[in-house]
This record gives sequence, structure tokens and C-alpha cells, in this order.
Amino acid sequence: MSIIKIIFPYVIIAILAYLLVVKPKGSNTITIPEKTGSFKVDNPEPIVKWDTIYKNNIVEKIVMKENPLNKELLKKYENSQDSIIKLNLYKDAITVRDYKQVFKDAQQDITVLSKVTGRLESQQINYNIAEQQVKFNNPTEGLYIGLGSSFSYRQLELPSLSVEFSYIDNKKIYSLGLGINQTIKIRLQHKLF
Repeated sequence: MSIIKIIFPYVIIAILAYLLVVKPKGSNTITIPEKTGSFKVDNPEPIVKWDTIYKNNIVEKIVMKENPLNKELLKKYENSQDSIIKLNLYKDAITVRDYKQVFKDAQQDITVLSKVTGRLESQQINYNIAEQQVKFNNPTEGLYIGLGSSFSYRQLELPSLSVEFSYIDNKKIYSLGLGINQTIKIRLQHKLF
């Protein structure tokens, strides 16, 4: 039994060296694939503002507020004496305009296309989300040390104490321990659920 006492610390050191130095860490990589898509809205509904009319501190009715006109352009139009300038202002107001705005970074590319004629006629959004690599550590892998005790419920004896090293890898637990009563414990457990 004395040979076991001599060899046991070296076995523990060899196992620890293997687990901590030789065995690679449990990091995994997930690849999230590239995603491309598009959606378009024709004749979107404008935001409607409502106003409340009170009479004697009681709500009489709720009315829709008109969208405000561009007062500066209206004033220019009304103050203009030249019919050509008025016509140009009118043409400017009814001109169809296309807008393009691109938002881009390392992970995504979003393009917003808008068509406006006095109001928003349509809006299309094209997007492309780049492929990404996500690294994570396996949370179920690790090396643990613990103290244990065992006793007989049939006989009154002093409980035996032991020091145990456990290595958890995915669904398996490998354990190696040494008790004070010169017992060696070797255990393998597998997760069922």
C-alpha cells in the first residue's frame, strides 16, 4: 500500500498537467450565415395628429389636425408677382424625388430608397447582414477539487474523508480521489438528461 502513497501524488500531477496544458480549452465557434433581404412599403399612411376641443372642461370632440404647410414656401408663392416664378415653385413642389441613404459598417449594410412627391409615395429597405463568427467557451467543461465524506449507516464509525479531483467534459465527469483511510476513488459519471 505504501507504493500507492508514493505514486498517487504523481498520478494527480500527471492528470492535472494533461488537463491544464496538453488538452485544448473547450472553446467552440458558431458561424452565423449571411442574411440578405428587402421589403417595400407603397403609399405609407402619414402620421395623423389629433386635437381635443373642450367645452366647460368637458371633451366636446376630437378632431384631426391638418399637416402644416411649409409657411416659407407658401409666403414666397403668395408674394411672388411673376407667374413664371410661381410656376417654378409649383413645379418644384410636385417634382418626384428619389432618395437613397446607405448605412454601412463591418457587420451590416442597409440601403433605404425613398420616393417623394409632396408626400412619401414609397420606401424600400434593402439589407445585408454579413456572416459572423461567434466564439464561446464550453460552460460544462472544467476542473474541480472537493472534499468528500462517507460513512456507514449500519455501523457507528468515524466517517472517512477524502480529497477528490473532478474533471467535467461535456456530459461526463471523471473523478479521482484519495481518502484518509488510504483508499483511492476512481469514478466516471455520464449525464442522462
